[in-house]
Amino acid sequence: MSDPATPSNRNSESRRRPWIWTGLIGLVIVAAVLAAVVLRPQDGSFSGATEADPPNLAEVVITDLTQEETFNGKLESIRGSGTLIPVSQIDLNFPYPGTVAELLVQVGQKVKAGDVLARINSVAALNAVTTAELQLAQAAMQTDATTTQSGTSFDEISVAQEQINLNVAQQALDNLANWEPDADDIALLEANVAAAEAVYDAALGQKAAGSNYIAVSNINVAQAERQLANAQAAYDTAFEPAREWELWFDEPTCYPHEGDSIPCTGPAFSERMANEREGATVSLQYAQENLRIAQLNYNASVANSSNSGSASAESQLLSAEQALATALAGPTHAQIAAAETAVQQAELYLQQAQLNQEAQELGLALAELNLAVAQDSLAGATIIAPMDGTVMSIHGHLGGQVGTAPFITLADLSQPTLEIFLDETNLDKVAVGSAVEVLFSALPTEFFTGTVVQVDPQLIDSDGLSFVRALAQLDSSHNQTLPAGLNADVNVVGLSNRIVRVILPLDDEGLLAVGDPVTVELPDLSEVSGTVVFVPQAPTPSNYGPPVFEVLVEIDDPAAAAGLAELSDETSVDVIFIVDAVDDVMAIPVSALVALLEGGYAVEVDTAIGAPRLVAVEVGFFGSNNMIAVTSDALQPGDQVLVP
Repeated sequence: MSDPATPSNRNSESRRRPWIWTGLIGLVIVAAVLAAVVLRPQDGSFSGATEADPPNLAEVVITDLTQEETFNGKLESIRGSGTLIPVSQIDLNFPYPGTVAELLVQVGQKVKAGDVLARINSVAALNAVTTAELQLAQAAMQTDATTTQSGTSFDEISVAQEQINLNVAQQALDNLANWEPDADDIALLEANVAAAEAVYDAALGQKAAGSNYIAVSNINVAQAERQLANAQAAYDTAFEPAREWELWFDEPTCYPHEGDSIPCTGPAFSERMANEREGATVSLQYAQENLRIAQLNYNASVANSSNSGSASAESQLLSAEQALATALAGPTHAQIAAAETAVQQAELYLQQAQLNQEAQELGLALAELNLAVAQDSLAGATIIAPMDGTVMSIHGHLGGQVGTAPFITLADLSQPTLEIFLDETNLDKVAVGSAVEVLFSALPTEFFTGTVVQVDPQLIDSDGLSFVRALAQLDSSHNQTLPAGLNADVNVVGLSNRIVRVILPLDDEGLLAVGDPVTVELPDLSEVSGTVVFVPQAPTPSNYGPPVFEVLVEIDDPAAAAGLAELSDETSVDVIFIVDAVDDVMAIPVSALVALLEGGYAVEVDTAIGAPRLVAVEVGFFGSNNMIAVTSDALQPGDQVLVP
């Protein structure tokens, strides 16, 4: 069954196709008019009534009109499906993998709490004991001094160390809090200040001497730079390209007293040029080296006379003065606060070490317990029944290998319990204590009864549908053990648990909505009111034709529903519902209409003093009670019209 549709608000617009109702109204009016009157002209020159016939009159009224449709429905009780489940069920397994050494039960066998069901021999159990022993030894070394060769444990060492740290921090704090100046320390610090002052004065004198040496070195650098410039000029002259010819001219040069008639005896031009260039090269190198030496001497004098010596001496003097001031002033508030914080931190570390010691003691107890458990498992891994029950399944065999997955499933079948699923629309129809009637598919000739013992407070979703889940205990009148998993049809017994199932064709989709009021006509023609409580979102397949919509209707009055208890399921009833309606319209019986020869309709209004007056009217909404809405300026509510 699909989820109930969302309730929709009704209005004056029809849920049926308009052309169908228009055609039906026309046919009804024509049939009624033809059966009642003869066609006449609008001037009223002909009347179907004679003076001998007493007129039948009907009053023109203001009323509400409705159009109704009737569908066949079937009475039925609240029904659901159910499955037999155990009261309780448990999966039992071995703690370790191994080989099944004993299998003492079989499927279907009843056992008592404490019965041995199976045993295994397990190499893993031996390994578990060895591991537990090692873990116990490790835990003992951590906290039990009697198990160590040194006679002390790690935890005791940790606690003692943190206690020492706390004592040291506390002593430091006490020294600061109880500080008094020491005369010997003050005298020593004053002497340090005097020595630092002497060193600083000496550094200042050395700095002054270094300034003079720097000036001399600077002069030497300037001289060396001039010498280098002269040597560079001589070198450039000797190596001037225009004088290259002298290297190739071997004629002797003339001394000052030679020439003209006196032959020249000086060295050759080429020799003189070579000597000149060699001398210029040597002079240039010598001048460059002299400048380098002068610069190095200058840099050395600057370095030796730097402020580093005096700055260091000044720093030492300041340190000595600060130490003396500190010794005279005593500890600061910040130092005392830091010492107090150190004490607090040391206390926390001590507490942490003590807590760790307590935790390790618990770990030792746990290791002892784990060893005991492992030893029990080694003695023989055994499955013991924790309760009375029936063996539902065994996942293995004697001699087979098993792991830690469930090996035996044990269930309590002493009190048959039925898991019931009902449509969500029946949530208010079932409660703890409700009686149920049960028919199992496998036992079609046996009828069972029971009582609802639990109703889940939350709906169960399955494949997009919502269901009410409940548990019912079956009565013990049947002396047999029912197997779990039996499927059953369940009928919730109760005087008010009657609903009406209406089958709608596919063409009528959307005709009804959840919350719509309906009228149910019973076989004795009495009527009770009802409400649509479920409309499926999709049609239900049918074995006898096209799919249909199975709509559920609930009887509004519980007392009226109780009166249906004597009617059997599948009792046929009519379900009447309003498909369209209008409010506060002027209406007359449809049989009062007169068809005009020229077309249209009129009514004969009684004048009480003479012949009836023919009044043209416009017809409107046709109600299921054979009343029809009309409009006319010449017709008023309270007028009397002739009815055949």
